[in-house]
Amino acid sequence: MELIKWDAGYSVGVEEIDHQHQHLFKLVNDFIETFGGGHSRDKLRTVLEEMINYIDYHFFSEEKLLKAHPEFEKHRKEHSDFVKKTLLLQGDFIEKGEGINADVLKFLISWLKNHIIGTDVKFFQEL
Repeated sequence: MELIKWDAGYSVGVEEIDHQHQHLFKLVNDFIETFGGGHSRDKLRTVLEEMINYIDYHFFSEEKLLKAHPEFEKHRKEHSDFVKKTLLLQGDFIEKGEGINADVLKFLISWLKNHIIGTDVKFFQEL
């Protein structure tokens, strides 16, 4: 699977958030490389947990800055829905022994890219 690349089109114009988004891209790429590299389940689990923990941190940081936006609750719901879905995938992987497949990776990549461009950029521009 192809790695994802950051470019200026993903910039929200807030340095702190742009750095966090860039780090999310790095974590997703680490996950892609771990998945495609034939690493052990333990290594994949570690990378997945690191990514989920950072997503939680990032969403908290972003939401603090966006509270004044009139559609803040919509944005927070997108974050919440994504976290629920990701935790469900993590639970299936850890507790049920289900594997991570290319569809899971495609979902993570698609959501991240679409959310940044379709929601984050718009919300930060409107503030």
